Amino acid sequence: MALERVRIEAGLTPQIVCAAGDTSYEFYSLTRHSPVCNRIHWYIMRADSPAYRIAFELGFTDGDYFPIQQAVERITYSQDKALLRLAYEKYQSAN
Repeated sequence: MALERVRIEAGLTPQIVCAAGDTSYEFYSLTRHSPVCNRIHWYIMRADSPAYRIAFELGFTDGDYFPIQQAVERITYSQDKALLRLAYEKYQSAN
């Protein structure tokens, strides 16, 4: 599922290097009129090419790939920042 999403959303054909971790978010959705619990499984992947696209036709309004430090600075949630740092350490040790 994750590989397919990357293919569709970024136009890349990646390979999974390893699992990076999980995060979850709970909030009340005003549009759905109900509580929502999103659990996200993150993976470290290696792309087949540096060329990618942002699938604006799927409703994405923004997006890009960033060097690690710039990515950490842009991330809003502390659990995501921590996960990215950990994933980068895993990626470095796998190479």
